[in-house]
Amino acid sequence: MRVTTQMLNESARRAGLPVNGTSLLNYVNGSGKNNSNSLLSALKSKSSNKVSAVDKGKYEKMEKAAEKLGKQADKFSATGEESLLAKAKASGDYTDVYKEIEALISEYNSTLSILGSVPSNMNSFYAQNMKDLISEHSEALASIGITADKSGKLQLDKEKLEAADKEKLAKVLGSEGKLNAKLSFLAGRVENNAQSNLESASAGYSMNGDFTSAYHNKYDYRG
Repeated sequence: MRVTTQMLNESARRAGLPVNGTSLLNYVNGSGKNNSNSLLSALKSKSSNKVSAVDKGKYEKMEKAAEKLGKQADKFSATGEESLLAKAKASGDYTDVYKEIEALISEYNSTLSILGSVPSNMNSFYAQNMKDLISEHSEALASIGITADKSGKLQLDKEKLEAADKEKLAKVLGSEGKLNAKLSFLAGRVENNAQSNLESASAGYSMNGDFTSAYHNKYDYRG
């Protein structure tokens, strides 16, 4: 699926992120608190590696994994009576919710793993931002049985999840908590990055050479 600037802006709005000017990047840039992990730092890196045939295959997997992650996160960000959490609350049956949480964790771990399989500053940047997002919500997630191991991958305590207060569950993973909206936004960025690298591979560009200018030309964050 082609991720457009309009789609990313909509994801940002759902996540409660600003979309005017370069402020769209405030969240993934860490608001300037960690310059070594900023998007600008990643783009300005002097290292240059062409996308190999092997890496191209991995970027194809990354694109698909990130797309699945975004769709899974959107299931929890949805609002209205037909949303996943609303239907579970109305029926009192959370079986589907638990199943979708397991799928969300699986897609998150897959995306994080693939990001780490292709060494590049951009991939490291997005992997770290995914980990930072989970860390930001670690206490709330732990209260419903979701924790991260040393590698950053998520683990689930099914018994704790099923025993968790349903209102707390909705606050942590539902639209009110914004976690999944932000995760969907980041998934869109990862998917976009994979697409750009695949295009760069086809054009014979390097990941940190011509790709940098192409990236800025392609995405105008001012609207």
